[in-house]
Amino acid sequence: MWRRFRKKAASILLIFSIPFLCGIIMQDEEQDVLLKRKISDAGFRVAVTDATGSYTYDPEELIPYMIAAVVPFGTEEQLVQALAILCRTNLVYCWEESGRPEQIPYEECGLPICSFFEYKELLRYKINSAEDKEDDIKRAVEATEGIILLYEGDVIKAPFFYLSAGQTRAGNGDTGQTYLQNQSCENDIYHEKYLNKYYFEKDLFWERLESLMPESIEGEQMTQRELNEWVLLSDEAGYIGCLFYKKEQIYIDIVRFCEEFDLCSPCFEIEEREKEIVLVTRGVGHGFGLNISHAKKQAQDGMSCYDILNYYFANTKKDKGYNVNVG
Repeated sequence: MWRRFRKKAASILLIFSIPFLCGIIMQDEEQDVLLKRKISDAGFRVAVTDATGSYTYDPEELIPYMIAAVVPFGTEEQLVQALAILCRTNLVYCWEESGRPEQIPYEECGLPICSFFEYKELLRYKINSAEDKEDDIKRAVEATEGIILLYEGDVIKAPFFYLSAGQTRAGNGDTGQTYLQNQSCENDIYHEKYLNKYYFEKDLFWERLESLMPESIEGEQMTQRELNEWVLLSDEAGYIGCLFYKKEQIYIDIVRFCEEFDLCSPCFEIEEREKEIVLVTRGVGHGFGLNISHAKKQAQDGMSCYDILNYYFANTKKDKGYNVNVG
């Protein structure tokens, strides 16, 4: 009798364990799909550290996470392919700049990325909400595997951003980025995020601006808090390169200024009102390289990923980034 009881109890336990075991198996399978180990001929791996720990990835494994951080699933395929090439190009650029080590730390690359858990949630949302259940980002990465951009035989630094102020910015010849040229993106002015306004109480605005002064006068209040003492030095596309304080002959770095005032774009104007200062920005992002907003429309209009890249990166060539020529 005791033997029959044990056999029956074991059967009951097995029945109730099946859903749990299936859940574990399905969870593991899901994780295996997302974290499927890929070995390319890159010759290096990328170390990523987040709240859950440290991991190393083959570049081809990491690129989907980089793309998912800047565009949603379901984005036009040719745009996603173009972004895959740019993300790969930047990884190879950082690798070469570091002397081609076996492993590079991702945090030193200065590139966007979402974590595995963020990526999993994005993928789950896509599968539950879209008719096409195939992972379009991974498909785009596979379609462009290994391809990067070169200029005069060297891998380039390939920037991209979200929304222009009407046109992209030309690169600095001193840094060899002459492949970046002013390109019209006229439709961006109709985008809902084209204009943004930031309001500051006057004293707070001047205090923040004074905090950006060089150490020689840092913390000292300007004798004249007047906007006409300042000049915004802009480039051909209308983006501010730096602020110039005429009285002290001082230049303020635009990156520091945008960080201090939390601006979404370095293309802006300053308005003075009775009780406040208003900063009015145009576009979102630094303005260099591929403009995601305009490139999306270009893809919708039928441009291929290579046509899109040629528009923003003039006179560049496509090559296999891992020392294998494109056929």
